[in-house]
Amino acid sequence: MTKRWLRLKAFLAKLSWLERIWLLMPIFIWFSYLPRIGLGGDATMNYELSLTLIYVVVLAMVGLPTIWRHRKALLKSKHIWILTAFLLWSLLSIIWSPNRLRGVLTGGILGLVYLIFLAAWAERVRLRRLLPTLAKLLVGSATIASILALIQMVVGTYIQSRDVTGLCAGCVAGQFGFVRPNLFAIEPQFFGNLLLAPILIVYYYLITNRRNWRVGLIFVLLLTTLGLTLSRGAIYACAIGMVVLWLTVRGRWLAKLMTIDFILMAMVACLSIQGGLAVISPTYSETFWGAVTKSINHLSLGIIDLRPEKVNVNSEESSSASDSSANTSLSSDEQQPAYDGYVAESTDVRVNLTKTALTAWSSQDSFHRLAGTGLGSSGVVMARQTGSSYQKEIVQNEYVEILLERGVIGLLLFLAAIVSTFHKPHRRNATWVWSILAAYLVQWCFFSGLPNALHIYLVTSLLLIV
Repeated sequence: MTKRWLRLKAFLAKLSWLERIWLLMPIFIWFSYLPRIGLGGDATMNYELSLTLIYVVVLAMVGLPTIWRHRKALLKSKHIWILTAFLLWSLLSIIWSPNRLRGVLTGGILGLVYLIFLAAWAERVRLRRLLPTLAKLLVGSATIASILALIQMVVGTYIQSRDVTGLCAGCVAGQFGFVRPNLFAIEPQFFGNLLLAPILIVYYYLITNRRNWRVGLIFVLLLTTLGLTLSRGAIYACAIGMVVLWLTVRGRWLAKLMTIDFILMAMVACLSIQGGLAVISPTYSETFWGAVTKSINHLSLGIIDLRPEKVNVNSEESSSASDSSANTSLSSDEQQPAYDGYVAESTDVRVNLTKTALTAWSSQDSFHRLAGTGLGSSGVVMARQTGSSYQKEIVQNEYVEILLERGVIGLLLFLAAIVSTFHKPHRRNATWVWSILAAYLVQWCFFSGLPNALHIYLVTSLLLIV
């Protein structure tokens, strides 16, 4: 123990403060919502601080001296100029935003992320040497997070209090008969999104190295936990990232095929856990097969339906048996879960919000279509479009939200920043970078909002230095 501590101490002594703070990233990204510090709210937003946001503030401030020392080199970088243009345009749009306070706060977070990008680019040579360590820490923290998520599911099966379990309203067993983990994130989707980079890093290792059962089991655990979230957006994004690896990693076909058994193991483990927790639930009445078929039906958008057809019972004997069964159910105080399969509302809400945002954008005058309605304005603008009094809504699609708030100019600058930032990894054949980037680009189609997804920008700032 003493030798390990001495080696760790010697390792840290060689690092700058910026590098040391970066090593904490794999820990702090998991606390994107809980625990949180509530600071009140108004009609358009809640004011809250999370550990992830506090970490982002510290990382940005620590990077300021580095940015100043490398200011001349940063000014010569074309992609830094594009990032700067996107930030300045976003801040400028606050002037005509109908929700300037939210615009200022959102602009502040954008500014912090911008500083992190600048510092990472300035110290890219030193940080590049830390990437293997950061990758191991990220996978290790994801493994611990997955174990904690499983514990959260078991505890949530027996304890209904969300204050104790930390489960969101849509995570409790009353929805499907089994718990969906969100750990310290605001929703299962964001927790699933946090797992994307670690899963794709491990998968890249599996298909580019000799078969390692220890790494394979970690992959199964992470992939199982992702499936348990029932977040279709995160699961589909992960699948696309894995396909990118299949297509971009040259050769290694045998290694790729040999990972299929790990994927199948994860699928079986996921469905078994969901079915098992449904059976042992003391509050909700659900069978093992019923829980499994619900999960499959939901993930397939209702396409795959393995549930038994409901049969009308007319005979007196069957009716009597049914009544007896109902009485038994009532006497045991067990309840039926809210959903019996695919929840179309969860898809419809996101699609309708996107349609509302696009309609709101297209109904603007030429200036606002080009320049946007202003940073932080989407909730107010969509409420006006629908005649609703609820102004805290977000678009649930990052691209459409940027189009609505910052217009065509803002969206083009955003896309240009992505393209200009990641043209170098393409020349270096860093296929794992492209897989993570592809997964994130897909995920942006399913949510929007900076505070709950800061990990994307932290991981992305590391990807640009490869």
